[in-house]
Amino acid sequence: MAISLTISETLDGSAVADALSGGGSGTDLGQVTNGGFAPITPPASGNQGRQDWFIRHDAVVDSMTATKIFLQEYGVGTGFSYGGPGSRSAAADFTTLKNLGNASGGNKTNGDDLSGGLWMEQEVVTMVTETNQFDQAGRPTFVKIFGDGLTQGVDLATAVVFDAASMVIDSDQSQGGSAVAGYIPTGPVAGEIGKGGDVVKGDNCHIGFRIYTPGSFSDGGIFQSELVVAYTFTA
Repeated sequence: MAISLTISETLDGSAVADALSGGGSGTDLGQVTNGGFAPITPPASGNQGRQDWFIRHDAVVDSMTATKIFLQEYGVGTGFSYGGPGSRSAAADFTTLKNLGNASGGNKTNGDDLSGGLWMEQEVVTMVTETNQFDQAGRPTFVKIFGDGLTQGVDLATAVVFDAASMVIDSDQSQGGSAVAGYIPTGPVAGEIGKGGDVVKGDNCHIGFRIYTPGSFSDGGIFQSELVVAYTFTA
């Protein structure tokens, strides 16, 4: 039995649908300046700002397992036309993003001008409070940089399995304060997203993204790449 996967920017929301340069739709992380990150929460302050993704499926019998994510060249999976500058290519953008991640520092706000590449935050409780979200130097278990070591999240073989700390329940959308009772499942498992209403495993995976550029970054214009969510499902 086939199942459908939905990725939305809000819990239980519509599928991601930002208009992308070159055609097609997906997620636009916005504009990032050297020595900074995007997206930010205006007015820019402290460690606020991220692009949320909520991942769910429509199976009614069992859960998705071995759910993981990796970065790949733009257009390979979607068939979308590259919309970046004519002087570059989708392959060049993919290489640049991997190299930025490989050379990146671990400062969550890019305070040292060395952070670079696409980062993923997986600990929901920390995203709720925001103070230490994307603290890759202090929380490497939960914060992953695509391209780190040129061997993290750059193909299916090196895909990042979603941490158990990213699993949530869609029955309670209140995320304020330090407590998230009713939002965190009782027995989440890494890589497993339960069917709708599963209060043990959770029925959504909540992750956050940022894109960083170091102070020395010399390229400009639109960069594009694909994020692939892979999983196993047995009916």
